[in-house]
Amino acid sequence: MQVRPLNFFLLLFFLMTIFSNSKAADTTYHFTHEDTLRGSLNPYRTAYDVNYYHLTLIIQPDKHTITGTNEITFTVVHETDSIQIDLFKNYKVLGVMDDRIWQEYKIHNNRIMVHFYNKLQKGEKRTITVHYTGEPPVAKNAPWDGGFVWGKDSLDRTWVGVACEGLGASSWWPCKDHLSDKPDSMLISIGVPEGYFCVSNGQLKKITNLYSGYYQYDWLVTYPINTYDVTVNIGKYDRVRYEYQSKAGKLDLDYFVLDYHKNIAEKYFQNQVKPMLDCFEKYFGPYPFTRDGYGLVETKYWGMEHQGAIAYGNNFTVNKYGFDFIIVHESAHEWWGNSLSVPDQAEMWINESFATYAEALYLECTKGKAIADNYLEDQKKLITMQHPMIGPYGVNFYQRTDNDIYYKGTWMLNTLRSVINNDPLWFDIILSFQTKYKYGVVTTADFVNIVNAKTGKKYDAFFDEYLRHSSLPDLYFKAEQKGSGIELTYYWKGAVKDFNMPVDLYLAGTSYRIYPTEVTQKKELKRKDLPVIPNYQVTPRDIKVRTDAFLINVIESTGKN
Repeated sequence: MQVRPLNFFLLLFFLMTIFSNSKAADTTYHFTHEDTLRGSLNPYRTAYDVNYYHLTLIIQPDKHTITGTNEITFTVVHETDSIQIDLFKNYKVLGVMDDRIWQEYKIHNNRIMVHFYNKLQKGEKRTITVHYTGEPPVAKNAPWDGGFVWGKDSLDRTWVGVACEGLGASSWWPCKDHLSDKPDSMLISIGVPEGYFCVSNGQLKKITNLYSGYYQYDWLVTYPINTYDVTVNIGKYDRVRYEYQSKAGKLDLDYFVLDYHKNIAEKYFQNQVKPMLDCFEKYFGPYPFTRDGYGLVETKYWGMEHQGAIAYGNNFTVNKYGFDFIIVHESAHEWWGNSLSVPDQAEMWINESFATYAEALYLECTKGKAIADNYLEDQKKLITMQHPMIGPYGVNFYQRTDNDIYYKGTWMLNTLRSVINNDPLWFDIILSFQTKYKYGVVTTADFVNIVNAKTGKKYDAFFDEYLRHSSLPDLYFKAEQKGSGIELTYYWKGAVKDFNMPVDLYLAGTSYRIYPTEVTQKKELKRKDLPVIPNYQVTPRDIKVRTDAFLINVIESTGKN
């Protein structure tokens, strides 16, 4: 499943959009040559669209090595005599085969350039197999730095995992390692030492005795999957299986936990997972991977949204709101990131903002909006405003120094909900976005277009302000006594051009909407417009901007009573 890269004119339009506004872009980035090569699309990557992978590996935990092949079936998009396969340079490539013929290839840093004896023609299907061996990178702090986790459980038994979202799938298997191209399906065949269980993505189809002290576990993924979502877990796992009646039909729930945690996991996961699925199906539609099932896998690291095999390492712990953050957040990624995916790391705000906002929606669903609002207030404290949420395009850029694509992102969505001020419409927008692009690839423009179409208004300046700039919009606001009434003065200061977002005021316990622009406005609230409070006259100090519903800076000045 491939999307077209940004062409020159689209890139030029993007840059013009940024620099034509009154608020300039505010972050300078520095990249390596490798960052650009990994994150960009060249003719040797766009020449083919991956249909299917079959990854076959033998994993040797005692040696920290992997050996195997990846069979890549693809459709030729345009005529070419070469294609690029991505694989870290620390591996030894043993050969590349096409139709039982060893092909010529050259290794350039973290890429394998495969050269065909005859040109590939547009529309034809081909299959190549890459043979390789080596030691994968070791994760020092998974899942943030990426790589293999060669660990031990509390009984000193082998416990292996892998997470590679930022580092890239090519850190451990050869593939087209770009977000724009998800295979339509995949078979993962992993050989592990006898006595251990291997968990990967999708459906466990069979277990085969390899007669060399190893057993092979075959896992079939029948939906499109991001390469970074592919995972392997090896340990002394017990499998706990339940069923859930999804809106899409019967859904298998599989929990793979270390054998000594089976008893606690059975009840704990059921109490956490089923209510979460109920809520997410209500807001986002049916669980997207019904055939392959829903899975949680106990891991040595905190968590990761591996499709159908979600990494869980939160030690069966709930937060002060009574839910397990890792289960709820990482499961939300099944909709936001795994089913609906982005083509470039610059757009990762879509994955993380919606998954973080899903936590608040889960609380709203189970405990009411007031509790959800408290949760959002806790998240607001984590916003740092170091970088714009939309990052640089065409580079492998994942090591942010902030978490604003999570917390500023969820607050941007909460603000948009407040601006639209119509909950049935708001939830229709979310569901429509998820449904329209199910299993597909989306960009910021796709979401903006849906919001504009559904509301009948243009929100381009809103998204430009919140996504492409690190700072928040400043609202100058003043309330002054004027006779028996109150005069309001307000305007947006330093925001992007055409930023005309309305905001609400607390007016002595009631809500009142104003419509600031970049031009100073005055609004007189006469005595008859003010709330009537027995034995009390409303004063300017009783009027406050609702920063509990809008993510803005308020430069507030209250006049004399």
